[in-house]
Amino acid sequence: MSHTTCLASDPIAIALSWIASRGIEVRTYGSSPTPATCRAVQHPVLHVIEPGVEAPRCTELEDWVRHPIDRDELYARADHLLARARRMGASLVRLSEDHTLHIGDVIIILSEQEGRLMRTLIDHLDELVLRDDVTAAVWPDGAPHDPRALDNRVKALRRRIEDVPLQIHTVRGRGLLLERTIR
Repeated sequence: MSHTTCLASDPIAIALSWIASRGIEVRTYGSSPTPATCRAVQHPVLHVIEPGVEAPRCTELEDWVRHPIDRDELYARADHLLARARRMGASLVRLSEDHTLHIGDVIIILSEQEGRLMRTLIDHLDELVLRDDVTAAVWPDGAPHDPRALDNRVKALRRRIEDVPLQIHTVRGRGLLLERTIR
């Protein structure tokens, strides 16, 4: 039997996959988590812990379950975690290889240039990214001749993300900054 077949028939694996698709980061621990892995988070995290492993101290955006996992409890904890995250305006932000932006359970399909721009900003969330660095990331083969090309890409991306808890700020003469917002 292949690994895919095992995964498809395992109700817990199916549940964890569904939970991850809803915008919850799933972290699995086979040994005691270190303080570095239990840091403050800005998005919902569900810790899956092996028997005998000490449970992490959780923030409001975290929860945990221990093996053996009860599927109904798993879904209930995920629902509560998502509800808390929505109240707090927190969501998992990730960009897939095909330039699909996932913010919680919202999916936004981006163009290749928008995806490169968003990847650069997500990688430096809440940090200023210099304009030259953003331009190099969006156009790796060389900047376009139009000096407003980056501004136009940013404007288009702002329109695409206006209904999600992210905001792109322009720091005049320096660069861009992506921040989480509460909407």
